[in-house]
Parts: sequence; C-alpha cells; structure tokens
Amino acid sequence: MWKPLLPLLFVFQSVFTNAQLFTDLNWNLMGLSGATAAFADYDNDGDEDFVLSGFGSTVAEWSGFYRIDNGIPVLIDSSLIKITNGSSNWGDFDHDGDPDLLMNGQTNGSAMCALYRNDGTSQLNLVSNTGLPGLIGCMRWIDYDRDQFPDVIMSGMIAGTFADTTLLFHNNGNGTFSPATAFVFSFFEADIQVYDYDGDSLPDFFITGRGSFGFNGYANLLHNDGNGQFSVTPNQFRQLFTGTSKFGAHDNDGDVDILYDGIDSTNAAFTLIYDNNNGLFTELPNVLPGSGEPGIIDWADIDNDGDLDIGISGSHLMRNDGNNLFVDVSPWDTNIFALPILFNDFDRDGDKDVLFVNYFGFLGTTMYQNNFITKVNTIETINENLIYPNPVVSKLNIKSQFNPESTVAIYSFTGELIRSPNRAFEQNEIDVACLSSGIYFLEIKSNDEVKQIRFVKM
Repeated sequence: MWKPLLPLLFVFQSVFTNAQLFTDLNWNLMGLSGATAAFADYDNDGDEDFVLSGFGSTVAEWSGFYRIDNGIPVLIDSSLIKITNGSSNWGDFDHDGDPDLLMNGQTNGSAMCALYRNDGTSQLNLVSNTGLPGLIGCMRWIDYDRDQFPDVIMSGMIAGTFADTTLLFHNNGNGTFSPATAFVFSFFEADIQVYDYDGDSLPDFFITGRGSFGFNGYANLLHNDGNGQFSVTPNQFRQLFTGTSKFGAHDNDGDVDILYDGIDSTNAAFTLIYDNNNGLFTELPNVLPGSGEPGIIDWADIDNDGDLDIGISGSHLMRNDGNNLFVDVSPWDTNIFALPILFNDFDRDGDKDVLFVNYFGFLGTTMYQNNFITKVNTIETINENLIYPNPVVSKLNIKSQFNPESTVAIYSFTGELIRSPNRAFEQNEIDVACLSSGIYFLEIKSNDEVKQIRFVKM
C-alpha cells in the first residue's frame, strides 16, 4: 500500500485533529432536494465542470451547468431539462473524444430524458429523437458489447405508465438507441453502478431498488455473459432500497469492492461494505452510520493513504483507518442534512474535494476544498510527450523521466479512481487492455510532484 511521506502524514493528522482539512468555499449555489450532480472536464481546460439538478424550494425543478473558472463555478447554461429524482451521467456517446451528458428524472410528475452532445461550444446541444424513454429513476452508461459506443441501462418508472422497468438500450452509433434487453426484475427508487468487477473486459452492474407498490428491497450483482445477456451472480447481499452504491478498492488489495446504503423492509438504515474475494462478496461487520432515506454515499481516498474514505449523506465523513475501522472527521455541522455528498478533485491539485448539496433547499450548495496536498502548486496536465501511443489499444508506455519509486493511478474523465496507486514502472509499461473505450487520466506522483496525463483508450 502506498503511503505519503511520514512528515507529511504527521501534518495531516494534526490538521484533521483541528477539523481544518477541508475549507468551505461558500459557493452558495442553489439548495436542492432530490438532487443529482456529475463532474467532467467538459472543455478540456484541466479542471472539473459539473451539472447540478434537483427540486428547489423557490423554483421547483431546476438544472444548471457550471464551468469552473480559476476555482470559481460560473453558471453557463440553465436551459437543461429541469429534473428531480433522477440521474446525470457524462459519457462519450458519439465516440468523438469529449464527454456528453445524459439526464433523466421527474418534471411536474412526468418522466423525462434528455441527451446533450458536447460540440466544444459553451452550451450543450440537445440530441433529438434518440429513442430513449423518459424515466423517473436511474440511467447509466454501459458499453456492454465493447463496440466503443456506450449503451444505456435504466431502471425505474418509465414515461407514460406506472410500470417499473429495467431495460438495456443499444447505442446504434448514429445518435439513436434501440431496446436490447428487458430484465425480469423491475424497480422504483433504483440505483445502478457499472463496473467490470471480474476483469473479463465486459462491464457488469450492481443494482438496488424496490417495487413501487412494496417495501421489499433488492440488491444484486449481475454478470455480463456477452451477447447482451446478464445473469444474477450467487452473491448474497442485504436487500436495501432508497440508497446508492459505488464500486471501489476500499482496502487496496487489487480487486474492486462494493459500498452501498439504504433501508430495509423494517425501515432500518444501513451503510455496508462488501469485500471482493475472487468474485465472491462478503459483508464486512457493520461499523458505518446509516444514511436514512433517501441516502447517497460516495468514497474516495481523501488523505492519500491508499485506502478509501467514505462520505455519507446525513452528513458524515468517515476516515478509513484500516481493518474496517472508520473515524468520523466531518468538517461540517452534522445537523445539516445534505446530499449528494460527491467526491471530486475539482481544482486538480491531487486530492479529493467534496461537493455538498443541502437537502432541504434553504442553506445552499457548496464545495469543501481538501487542503491535504499543500506542497503541490499545480498538477501538470499533458496530452502528449510523456506517454505513447495515444490513443492506446492495449499497452501504454511511459518515457523514462520519473523516479522509479513514483506511483501511478488511472482515473476516468469524471474523476473516478479506476486503478489504485501502485509502483508500475516495470519496463515503463502499463496494461490498459481491460479498460473500456473512453477518456482517462494517468496520474503520476513522485514526492511532491503530480502529473496527470490525458489519454484515450480505443
């Protein structure tokens, strides 16, 4: 497990004790309930822009697209579909090298869906006649057939009916989508997370939810069997609903684990970690506070010690001290109920910040800036020169300009950790064949120097 230098770790512990690791930037953005948010470097300028949606106490459903300019959010487009109780997802649906936006949710009781193409202008351009239905629930990108055009999986209440639906739509490569698979289970209050958990180069998914006329939760991992077919794995998960889930290597042991939250049929709230051992997931002892209803969780390595810390709506920030020990280090008033709590390195300084969306809509949305890395002035984002080939198919080569003790990690263009930090400079070569097609950042750390190099996986 990679650890920061001991003097720096000592400073970090002292800072945490004084509850000063995070600084409230007082963005005072729209306060929202039923909120969704998603980050991406829309304009390729090296910082993370974001879309924010939900229900405001003064404006009803609302959506806005913010560009980060010198660390400040600037509202550049408020003409997006107005939604609550939905999802927002960045993905390169047209395979042109920049992130596009898929949104769904509820407006005035109706189920909605909109796809926006990123054409490199200041606004996102609505794509018409996509074939994707409106949905109150969750949509995610999933390139299930590995044809380099991401498809869409969805679960929730479909437009025009009160029927709960879980569907897979195929990306036809021309701006349209067609039904591919209808699953036998159908949910309301659903959440879906996509990841190739077993490393077979086919994306799988974890799904939670409940039927709209019942209170029995569902949580299961589905394996991608190829040809658009998925099968339920034999793993036994606690059946929860009204929460969210995330994949991540919480213990940095080389495989991906599952974090999820929600309530069960007795209304008891849980936040759970399931540890992955060769595709078999085991529930760890329950040591985390439940998030309640509705709940949103996220995890990231906020202190750069090689393991994942956890943000829980409600609001708790739990530092991972190893061996399933977590300490609440929340820098905010825990009486403020906020969601989503979303980790992202919006300022690209090498540590994870926290987007904090107040739930009830009267105290506003803000960013808590992570001050852990104080010696890094800038992260150098480079599109060429230090790696080749770019775009890459299987093997990514790094030129010999780094300390052999340097660590490398791979992040998606939305800031999700794809491969944990490790020393991988054997022959200056990294195998990326198992990655899905898309845009990634290779992060190289050497002492106080951090470089993020953008590359495209074909």
